[in-house]
Amino acid sequence: MVRTQPGARVRIPNIAWAIVLPIVIPAIAFGLAHWAAADLAASLAARGISSLERACEGAVAHVYAEIFPAILQICAERRNIQLTERAAGLIAVGSVALPLLMLAFAKLAGSNRVLLAAIFPPLTLFSGFALAAICLTQAALLIAACLTSGPHLVGVGVAVRIAIGVAIGAALAAFFLVRAILSMTRPMVLPVLGKTVVAADAPTLTAFVASLAQRVGAPAPSTIVLGLEPTFFVTSACVHVIDANKPLTGETLFVSLPLARFFSKEEFAAVIGHELGHFRGHDTYYSRRFAPVYVGLQQALVGMIARNTHIVALPAFFSLGALHDVFSRSTAVVSRARELEADKAGAECAPADALGSALAKTVYAEEAWSRLGEIVFDEHRGLRLDANLSRRFADLAKRELDAARVAAIVGAMGEATTHHPIDTHPPIAERLQALGLAASDLRIEMPSEGTSAIALIDDADRHESALTLVEHRRLAATGPSLDATAQTRFRADAGALLAARLVLASGPADERVAGRVEDIAGARLRGFDNGLFRRALATSHESAEFATLASVALSITTDDGRLILKDFLDAVVHSALSGSPEAVRLLAQTWEADV
Repeated sequence: MVRTQPGARVRIPNIAWAIVLPIVIPAIAFGLAHWAAADLAASLAARGISSLERACEGAVAHVYAEIFPAILQICAERRNIQLTERAAGLIAVGSVALPLLMLAFAKLAGSNRVLLAAIFPPLTLFSGFALAAICLTQAALLIAACLTSGPHLVGVGVAVRIAIGVAIGAALAAFFLVRAILSMTRPMVLPVLGKTVVAADAPTLTAFVASLAQRVGAPAPSTIVLGLEPTFFVTSACVHVIDANKPLTGETLFVSLPLARFFSKEEFAAVIGHELGHFRGHDTYYSRRFAPVYVGLQQALVGMIARNTHIVALPAFFSLGALHDVFSRSTAVVSRARELEADKAGAECAPADALGSALAKTVYAEEAWSRLGEIVFDEHRGLRLDANLSRRFADLAKRELDAARVAAIVGAMGEATTHHPIDTHPPIAERLQALGLAASDLRIEMPSEGTSAIALIDDADRHESALTLVEHRRLAATGPSLDATAQTRFRADAGALLAARLVLASGPADERVAGRVEDIAGARLRGFDNGLFRRALATSHESAEFATLASVALSITTDDGRLILKDFLDAVVHSALSGSPEAVRLLAQTWEADV
């Protein structure tokens, strides 16, 4: 007996809906047909004919036709009704057979990743097209039932209108379903906020990764992408990054710059070794074949929900949901095994406790990075912007990693997991146990600048600054808009800070130039704060670069406000600064980037 808490909702599995719902429309059609047959029998009984079946037998029908000519038309309707009843039975059996077939293949594949990769993609495509066919077939059945039985129930006009509505709805549902299934055949493109590096840009890093790949017996990644997200991952999917004209293909390794500052070189090696472990054995085949279609199926289900799936397509929706559910149980088992095997690869590249401490640091880093994002977003309103968020994160970690914080991290290791863009990971406690470690044995500390893994990344500051600008733009673009009063205040403050940067870029500031800027602001930029402008002239070297400030300011400002701000800054450059070449260059680069 299943017990539930009072008021708790019992969730009916998708597979149950997938078996029950396909029977509903055939049952309705059969019921309508049966009712229509009873109505015909009743009309004949009123004329003294007791058996509709006997009356419609060939010779008997012609005898009755001599005294009751309408009998031939009634018998023709009866034959159509019988066809509808038989079709309803056959369609019901076929519709139920598909989810049962899914269950059988899921059972066959089990948690064997080779079988999963071989079976799941073609089964998903076959199921999608079969469900589209079932959707159209059931709609045709319902239309036939409406046209043959509807006139007896609601009249010809209403029956025809219902049939037209069902036909249009079914056609649209089948179209969207086929489109969703076809979208799964396209290569999955994973958007990544990062920057590619080649051997010439990062010879130390690429050589280090290549040596680890050789150690674990895996191919080196085709591309290394640097980013600010506090995670490492590898993928065989196509990857689209900010500095590439087209998606990257092959194997891609994502390296987190903030974590590189947070990790020791041993921890860094252990994590990279773990990720490269996914490229050996059957993991690559599984990743290329199974994962893209599985993610595509998830997206198709989300899309069907967003479009308020038509009633005729509900069996298809729940059947695809059932397909996802039955294979998700297998993927959970496979994901666990994959991560534990990859952890062994990580332990081949560095001591096991280095991988353990790196996992613990990642748990802290994901939460700390989220908090830092909220802080930075609030700072945007005052245009207080860091030029290097990766260093800012390292400073935050250095301040926070006291004994109490370390104890809290260790205490949270039980069910904590690490993030991956398209995969799931088992709890870290389970991974530590497989490595022969206990959370209490881990050393979680901030490495010094010289011993941290950031030393393995050539010209790290340049990459971090470029990605910081992108992150500032992202945060500015995704935040809530300001009201009119706040927009005016923000625009005026942005103008003061940006004007100060332009003045300093042109050479030492003097009173005459500052006065000209203030005169221009009085005419063109309402609410301009002369005091803020003067303070920025004195301390502007402590703030972010002009491009970063301008990019964030233009992202937050409304379209009209952008025009006002651009007009003001153009006037500052060409009037107050007499067309200073350096100021002109800064402004031109900013406007070009904004476009």
